[in-house]
Amino acid sequence: MQQDNLKDIKNRIRRDDPIPLYYQLEKELEKLIVSGVLTPGTRLPGDMELSRFMELNTRTVANAMNGLKKKGLIVRKRRAGTFIKDNAGENSPTIGFFYFKEAEERIRRISEHIYQFLHPLGFDLKIIPFEKDFYETVNLYQKIRQMNLSGAIIVTLDTPNCKKSLTVLEKDKFPYIRWGNALFVGELKAALVRGDDMQAVRSAMEHLWKLGHRRIGLVCASKENETENAYKSFYAKRGGLLPRWVVSVEFTGPLEQWEELPGDQIMRGYLEMNPDVTAIVTEPAAACVNLLRQMSIMCINVPQDISIISLRDWEGLKALTPPVSCFEIPYGSMAKTSVDKLLQAIRNGLPEEEEIIKEEFTFIKRKSVSSLLKKETVNAG
Repeated sequence: MQQDNLKDIKNRIRRDDPIPLYYQLEKELEKLIVSGVLTPGTRLPGDMELSRFMELNTRTVANAMNGLKKKGLIVRKRRAGTFIKDNAGENSPTIGFFYFKEAEERIRRISEHIYQFLHPLGFDLKIIPFEKDFYETVNLYQKIRQMNLSGAIIVTLDTPNCKKSLTVLEKDKFPYIRWGNALFVGELKAALVRGDDMQAVRSAMEHLWKLGHRRIGLVCASKENETENAYKSFYAKRGGLLPRWVVSVEFTGPLEQWEELPGDQIMRGYLEMNPDVTAIVTEPAAACVNLLRQMSIMCINVPQDISIISLRDWEGLKALTPPVSCFEIPYGSMAKTSVDKLLQAIRNGLPEEEEIIKEEFTFIKRKSVSSLLKKETVNAG
């Protein structure tokens, strides 16, 4: 939805009018929908976002949206957002998006893109979050049949029952794709769509190296994962790596769970053990909070003394002091590729050979990185 449409609505709402504000907002949005200015599949701003822009109470916005929903003009997709509805909605074939609940924030953002690609093609999207024991406690094949899904995008977990569940789907020739991680590579036929984690590591390391950093530390999510392997591969060609520069926090969950961990203690110990590092690359974005907090206590300045790059994006990174440079997941391109590959599977069946599609991350430059080359020039002068 364009900003101009919102500005027009805001200007037309009369705060001194006896007509309730929620009803005014509802009618203004209804005009745009009925006139075709807002087309089916268009995503509306969230209630909080709309409330801030319109300078209206969130309850006022919620009442307006409920009115549009009752009239059948919008559809609210849990974890995906609010969209303009068309007449085909209830009868559309449905795609299921099964995802690990701990990845809630990332999935919400990518599901918005997936729905926007599916809707014009006549498909609906159902989002199904699951817990760690999902593949052990739920018969995936039966659940998909009960939900009458036409296809599925599935996030895998590293368990034997997950692999077994996907094998059953493939025997039944059910169209699906895997999303997000590199599990069971070479063991299944369904296409795998994911971000190129190794590309992000290489890009981060090369960026810091060009700026003169030679002692670069790594905070990785788990031991000997792709991130650590790419980091060690980078140093294998250049030499000089010290094992103590790498720490594994064994964490891949959401921020809420990270706050339950002794993050300050881990990062304090890491910094005390590595006074020689000039830059740190972090895999869990939330670790940047603890790093910056401990650096402040230890009178270490960022980026003057140590530069920081996060391999994962998180809204909080740009609010830190200083804002942290990071790699953004390519939500739009991953969503489009996921939809394209799934529709191919629906039309033509699962491929004979597995295809792995890696989408490149985008580097977001902020103020947490500085060049050592400039310092050397100043010192030489």
